[in-house]
Amino acid sequence: MIRFISIVLLLFTFSLMFSQKTQKIKGDREVLSVTQSLNQNFKALEITDNISVRITPGKVNSYSLTADQNLHDLVAFVIDNNVLRISTSAEITRNKKLEVNLTVKDLERITLKDDASLKTAKKLRFDKIIIDADNSSKFDLDLDVKEIQIRMHEKASGKIGLKAKDLQIEMNDKTRLNGKLNVNSTMATINDRSSLNLNGNSGNSSFKLKSSADVDAKNLKSTTAEIESSNSAKITLKVSRKLEINAADKSRVYIYGNPDIQLKGFTNKAQVIKK
Repeated sequence: MIRFISIVLLLFTFSLMFSQKTQKIKGDREVLSVTQSLNQNFKALEITDNISVRITPGKVNSYSLTADQNLHDLVAFVIDNNVLRISTSAEITRNKKLEVNLTVKDLERITLKDDASLKTAKKLRFDKIIIDADNSSKFDLDLDVKEIQIRMHEKASGKIGLKAKDLQIEMNDKTRLNGKLNVNSTMATINDRSSLNLNGNSGNSSFKLKSSADVDAKNLKSTTAEIESSNSAKITLKVSRKLEINAADKSRVYIYGNPDIQLKGFTNKAQVIKK
């Protein structure tokens, strides 16, 4: 009997949580701005629920929320286990304004989900940062870091201006990324129908492509590069000194510049084309 009651209470709790989250609210068009300090420290940021955030560096963690008056109580800023989570407790269907301006001292990780978007108002400088973007989320960032990992899934898209020593990129599920780089090293893995467009400078560049991945790096000046491509993937790149290629299936490699080219593998109907 006790076990049955516990199960019923658990199901009721889940039902209540679900009904609250799926409640649809319209803004009252009476816009109000509130600024609040965030007294707890955090090292990670998670944004969900179609919320747009502008982020700025500062000496104190704080936020400013400008939104329809009746929406303020629906936007939550919760810090737990060193993570600041910005989310809503109901589905906001219409608003006159819903804008979050966030000031941070430092971050080590950014997670974007469910149509959330993040944009830098000023260049952010960190030591190391991991960016996870999922579920049609978007970002437009200007960063100066030592090391960075960017992981994108499920139709996420992004734009980045980056100065760094080491850059790692992983893209899956029809994602898109445009980058203006000044980096020592780039390592990218691109799968499915994801597309990557890069320009700027990269000392060494390494690309691994599968499925229908598409990389346009002809405006990225790489000194040395390694490519591993398969399926129907396509890559265009510019290399000045040395290029190693392992191409298979129907993949295509288009080369700009005059590097020393070494074919480590070349099978099936793969193509290597010098432009």
